Amino acid sequence: MNYNQTIQYLETLQTEDPNREWTLEPMQELMEKLGYLHVNLGTVIHVTGTNGKGSVCAMLAQILKTTGYKTALYTSPHLNRVTERIKINNEEISKEDFAAYITKVQPFVTMHSFFEVVTAAAFLYFADKKTEVSIIEVGMGGRLDATNIVESTISVVTNISLEHTKRLGKTEESIAKEKAGIIKKDTLCVTAATGDAYHVIQKICTEKNVQLIHAKPTDAYHLSLHGEMQKENAGIVVAVIDALKKRGFEIPKIHIAEGLQTTHWPGRLDFIEKNVLVDVAHNPGGMAQLANELKKFKEQFKKVILVLGILSDKDWKVMLDEIVPVADTIILTKPQSERAAEPDSLHRYLSKSYGIDAQCIENIKMALEKAKHIATHNDLIVVTGSFYTVGPIYEKK
Repeated sequence: MNYNQTIQYLETLQTEDPNREWTLEPMQELMEKLGYLHVNLGTVIHVTGTNGKGSVCAMLAQILKTTGYKTALYTSPHLNRVTERIKINNEEISKEDFAAYITKVQPFVTMHSFFEVVTAAAFLYFADKKTEVSIIEVGMGGRLDATNIVESTISVVTNISLEHTKRLGKTEESIAKEKAGIIKKDTLCVTAATGDAYHVIQKICTEKNVQLIHAKPTDAYHLSLHGEMQKENAGIVVAVIDALKKRGFEIPKIHIAEGLQTTHWPGRLDFIEKNVLVDVAHNPGGMAQLANELKKFKEQFKKVILVLGILSDKDWKVMLDEIVPVADTIILTKPQSERAAEPDSLHRYLSKSYGIDAQCIENIKMALEKAKHIATHNDLIVVTGSFYTVGPIYEKK
């Protein structure tokens, strides 16, 4: 298959089959047929958590690349191109290689999902390229996520709040237990989780003879990524780097500083224009963090004009409750996903609960243009709610 044929093929696969039992067996069987190459990924750092996973992965990858280690990075979802998910030394897999590796996987695919097939292709690619370190971001949860077939040296649980409650449970403790399912016996775990979630992780680490490091936010470095949350993410990263150094990795402090200062990770409190901010906040915790950041801009900008699109399977009412207090004008739009919440549904909730008459413009770019039309030079436009809302903003015109 060429690249276009590959994309067409992937689009035929289930994003998630609601009738299929959630289990690791299909992924294990797939990798067995492919020769178990996923065990040849070098030192594996496996990253889960509710928010901050991608930022932590990106910072780690940049530091290790800067130091000279051949570093694989697997993240999800993507903003514009599926090839963004698979990188070595922060260079995307080429369209030709992506097509070639999906083609290698295809003959063994039965009822596998899009995510399982792309994950398998990524692991084959990393193994073939003989990467020294592989940084793997969990797709959803942890214990039964397709990525959890890897044998990790270090597990990371960034933080825990409510998300994917139908799959992971309705309490932070149950979600923490699912996410901590990536922790392997006799290894090491780094987390910034707190409260009951931390105690769940702590108990699991004790049972598995795992050293647990509770990371704290750091102000010791200049960060290229913005927001208070990134200090917590950087604290996690520094703790992971310290753990790698104790395992024989040579990572000078100057390379840590350079890596943190040069990490590029679009969609995270990212000013794409002087008064246009985009952020991929896509769950209640992420929206609460964004709201806190926007409060800091109150003196700098007169009004906040929100362009908001959310997926229907998210707890969108709570997300709206978090962000409404900091928004002066709201334009509702529709993420580019079959799971998109209808703007009219969000509008009804805002009208009934807050008396807000939000405007509905389904096309994301048209919604942004409307925001620009009504904004003054003293106003801040914020595009948020989902990766599938923010992604189109980055598309080349």
